[in-house]
Amino acid sequence: MYRGITLVALALLACAPQGDAPAEEEPLPEYSVIEEGVAQNGIAWGSVLVRSFSRNTPAAERERVLRRIAEDRDWGEAGLYCSEDAQRADFSRSFAEAHPGALESCAIGILDRDGVFQSWDDLYGVR
Repeated sequence: MYRGITLVALALLACAPQGDAPAEEEPLPEYSVIEEGVAQNGIAWGSVLVRSFSRNTPAAERERVLRRIAEDRDWGEAGLYCSEDAQRADFSRSFAEAHPGALESCAIGILDRDGVFQSWDDLYGVR
């Protein structure tokens, strides 16, 4: 009898959940890579467009999405935009001057080479 109980107990223990199950990652919103490259210092970088985001999207959600995309693509730096015009204005002074407000309205976050996320609002005092 003792032996039968031991075998049942072992079987139950083997079927019991072992610790916390791995958390499922939240899905990414639809996005596209506008541009990517490698800087002269050897750090890979990229610009990401998420049309469904805006400056009103919580910063934590912007960070989660940009960080995950950057990690998946092995980028050391990344920028997050909600329009192509914002990205173009960020990289071209003449485009920014010809399209006032493009950068401020849809440049919505950066991930720097130290892994620190900052929203454009915080960087440039845009409100």
